[in-house]
Amino acid sequence: MSGYYSKDLIIELAYGSYSNLGFLVYILAVVAACFTMLYSIKLIYLTFLTYANGPKVNYEKAHESPWTMSLPLIILGFLSVYLGYMSKDLFVGLGSQGLGSSIFTHPNHVILTDTEFGVPMINKLLPLLLSIVLVIITLYLFEQKPLYLLKINKYSWGQNVYRFFNQRY
Repeated sequence: MSGYYSKDLIIELAYGSYSNLGFLVYILAVVAACFTMLYSIKLIYLTFLTYANGPKVNYEKAHESPWTMSLPLIILGFLSVYLGYMSKDLFVGLGSQGLGSSIFTHPNHVILTDTEFGVPMINKLLPLLLSIVLVIITLYLFEQKPLYLLKINKYSWGQNVYRFFNQRY
């Protein structure tokens, strides 16, 4: 969550600049947000939802952490989400204009108000909606159609896609 609120605002500001370059940056940022969601879901899936892939000796003595380690993490996680949401306007929203900023923005280039109220809601929600759709498709393929992913590898385009993503791109 450390960069969620600012990344979301950057995507909105790119669209809110109402230029061809801004629209290109918006599209690329949406695609990047979707890829970020996909590799995060892959990490969560391989870590928590699938079978262990290592020697049994490594897992025999595994246990949950004690509450003295879990409680601070729960508190920090809750505060990062809650305070990030509640103080978003203080740092990057409309309320930040009166606080002064370390980065000078020329008045002709201020698009924050225009972005806040002028960008359609679907464009603000597009990264979230596409990420949810891609997560559902990915989990469906992993769980219900794992052999389908192997069949794609028979074609040359499938091998190219596999090589591309297997090299950590």
